[in-house]
Order: sequence, then structure tokens, then C-alpha cells
Amino acid sequence: MHLPCIAISLMQQAVVYLLRIRPRLSSLLASYNHTCHAIGTEDDSSGLRHRWVQQRGVLMTEVTAIQANLNVVIEGQQKLTGPKTTLFQLCAYYLAFLDFALHSFQRGQRLLMAFPDLSNREIREIRVLELPSMTSQISSVAPTAINEKERANLIADVITIKLCRNTVKTAAEFTTSAMTSFFLPPLRL
Repeated sequence: MHLPCIAISLMQQAVVYLLRIRPRLSSLLASYNHTCHAIGTEDDSSGLRHRWVQQRGVLMTEVTAIQANLNVVIEGQQKLTGPKTTLFQLCAYYLAFLDFALHSFQRGQRLLMAFPDLSNREIREIRVLELPSMTSQISSVAPTAINEKERANLIADVITIKLCRNTVKTAAEFTTSAMTSFFLPPLRL
């Protein structure tokens, strides 16, 4: 196979992946948001927060895969002449998805700041289960340490989504200008 054929084949595989993953992404983000809405309510618990962290981890894995596949499509489209409709459509969808994911993660960040510790009910449960001499140390140190790490991870994830969003936005702008120049005749003065 020649190099251009390999690049086109890789681009086609990336496009297929990006089209197939969309329903899964919507489902993952909906689950994340559903869990996020329970933070700070009476349903808040360490189990819920653990599930929330896991859901965000899966979403970030998918965002990384999306970014890699979009980069393949962007590079492939830049080598092709003609209209860039495939890239334009993918960029439009993923820009909207990343905007919503960014909004969701930032909302999660605000919730984590507003409700940094486990609920009072759960702290009481921890105190009952732990030895009396260690109770004050465990209930005051453990949730705070976990939440500081979680805050740092969430901030890193927000930055990653912003970077991926900027990549898609740049590709969308490139595609729009390429499509405009392809379809419009040059101006004659």
C-alpha cells in the first residue's frame, strides 16, 4: 500500500470509530450528570462519589480516544483536496459534546467545592465503625485528603477537555474556511 492509501484507510477507520462512539458518549455523560446531581443531597455517600469518579474516568478515557481519532481525521483531511464535509460534521458534533462535557465537569468541580466532605450521616457511620481512639483522626483527615486529590484530578480533566475542545474548534475553523474557499469562486477586483 502506498502512504496516501494508508493515511486514507486510517482516516476512514477513525471516522467510523467517531461515528459509532457517539451513542455511548451520550449515555456516559448522562450517567455522569445523573450521579453528579446527587452530590450534596441526602443520597450523597462515598459509594456514590466513587461511582462518580469512575464515570468521569471512563469519560476521560473516551475523550482521549476521541482526540486521537480526530487528530487522524484532521491530518487526513488536510492532505485531501476538495470539500471537508466529513470533518466539518464530526467537528460540529464533537464541539457540542465537548462543550457539554466541559460544562458538566465544571459543575462537578463547583459541587465538589461546595460539598467537599462526605455527608454528616456517613461521617457518623465511620465514627461508629472505627476504634474510639482513631475516630477523630480518621473522620477529619481521610475525607479531606481524598477530596484534595479528587479536586486536583478534576481540574486536570477540565483542562484536558478544554485542550481537546480547542483542537476540535481549530479544526472546525479550518474546515469552514476550506469549505468556503472550495465552494466560492475567488473574488475578482
